[in-house]
Amino acid sequence: MRKVYTFLVAMSASSALGAGGALLASPALYGMLSIGGIIGGLGGIIALAFINRDKILLRQNIALGVAAAMGISIVKLLSFVTPSVVFLALAGTALIFAGFTTAALKAKSRAFLNIGGLLMGGVFVLLGAGLLQMFGPALGVSAGVMSALHSFSLWGGLGIFSVFIGYDT
Repeated sequence: MRKVYTFLVAMSASSALGAGGALLASPALYGMLSIGGIIGGLGGIIALAFINRDKILLRQNIALGVAAAMGISIVKLLSFVTPSVVFLALAGTALIFAGFTTAALKAKSRAFLNIGGLLMGGVFVLLGAGLLQMFGPALGVSAGVMSALHSFSLWGGLGIFSVFIGYDT
């Protein structure tokens, strides 16, 4: 468990370094950097699929490179927000991870494993809500329903995937 969370922190740091480094570039380059980050990240993910699983150090280094590339890929988005938003997101994510990991470790043995089916059902409900949001205007769904679907997807997704942290732990 310690190794997994240590690597999670390392990947987060790699992503932050990639994003921070990309922000130092000229804003005129942000679009090209974003595209390059996406291509680099996808290339790394494809490479991971073909590299022997016994080569752990190589795979970890490629994963850190993928994280850095994904950090670079969001440079355009980061140019539109204030740094306080980024730190608030980081703090919120850390608290959610810490809370649900602690809950899973303190729960009765296998307690979180019993809700896997319910969680997957929730993911399918979210998928249905997303599809309805996508095609709703063409189907004549009212703006009020579309707004409710958006809120449901946002908060339901946060809840379901937060509980997934406990399930995976």
